[in-house]
Amino acid sequence: MAVVTKKITYAVISLQHSAAEGPEQLPGIAGLAGSRLYALPCKNIAVVTSDFSGQHSRITKDLLLDYARVIEELFSRYTLLPFQFGNFWNSDESVLQMLGSAYESLIQNLHAVDGKYEFSLKVLLDHPFIADSADIESPDYAAVFSRRTEHTEYLLRKIREYDKNQARKAYADKLVKELRGLMDIEESFCKLKKENSKNILIDGVFLIEKSRMKDAVRIVDEVSHKYSGLYFLMTGPWPPYSFTEILSS
Repeated sequence: MAVVTKKITYAVISLQHSAAEGPEQLPGIAGLAGSRLYALPCKNIAVVTSDFSGQHSRITKDLLLDYARVIEELFSRYTLLPFQFGNFWNSDESVLQMLGSAYESLIQNLHAVDGKYEFSLKVLLDHPFIADSADIESPDYAAVFSRRTEHTEYLLRKIREYDKNQARKAYADKLVKELRGLMDIEESFCKLKKENSKNILIDGVFLIEKSRMKDAVRIVDEVSHKYSGLYFLMTGPWPPYSFTEILSS
């Protein structure tokens, strides 16, 4: 059986100057499984890619770690928009077509992440969230129902649960706003994930200026001392995975 070879893309990188047409090998960095890594340019940006054969198509932990290694090495040299593992293309031409069609959007995104690192922040609760009564402005719903039945009890329970979730969200939003203000981060450089866990108050990522990394870590540490019962877990710096629009074939 013939081995099928595709192109795997790692990242879009910003070039210092407009590059000559045609693929250009990137020295000093190997692609997956030692493959030749090269850049396909379009004006002043390029997609970093390499060949990927069917014999390596089984996803393993080692394969994913090797892919992350390529991203980290590229990140140390370029402003980039990293792809998650799994962007495969049939040919260089199809990659270049994608690059050309998304050029304006990619330029804007590269400009936004230039000189910045991604940090992850989780804020954990060590007890069930208890809303301050001032945070819940709901009427006395129980008085609305003239008769108390199993159905009305169910509705009341759901209403109180909704009010509590809203108060929890407002509390988390207030904390995020405080952190963004202290770290001087634009709202567009902060993304929060929807969480179902009762023990996670905040699960988000921030895009932080490289020059302000130490300040950001210090600020999170100082804020964490203000809130008893909350645990702040900050990790990074990472390439800006969460601020890249994934383009698929």
